[in-house]
Amino acid sequence: MPLRYFSEPQAADVNILMDASDLGDCALHPARKLYIQVQFDEAEKLLMAQGLLSSNVREQLSAVWAVLCWGHDLRPTSGDDLTHIKFWIDNRSAVPWCNNLSSRDSMAQELNRC
Repeated sequence: MPLRYFSEPQAADVNILMDASDLGDCALHPARKLYIQVQFDEAEKLLMAQGLLSSNVREQLSAVWAVLCWGHDLRPTSGDDLTHIKFWIDNRSAVPWCNNLSSRDSMAQELNRC
């Protein structure tokens, strides 16, 4: 990874807007006018009720959905081989939690490996 990614702010090649709720996850790709909407089933709602599927994990999961669904089409606009994707998360506690990639939550650890 080029050092410039760490030394100066970079404009994103792709912006993905995300949101999570108790009902499901969504991700928007405004440039392509695409969206993903995933509705949680009863098993996932039970995990939420038991405190095993936190709002932070659900926010992070929406980013994973976006990469899995659109990753093959996300190409850099610059000459680099890397694509800089900026995920816009509206949950204040989820942002540093996802950025640090350090969580004791086993599901979050699995998502961090994606």
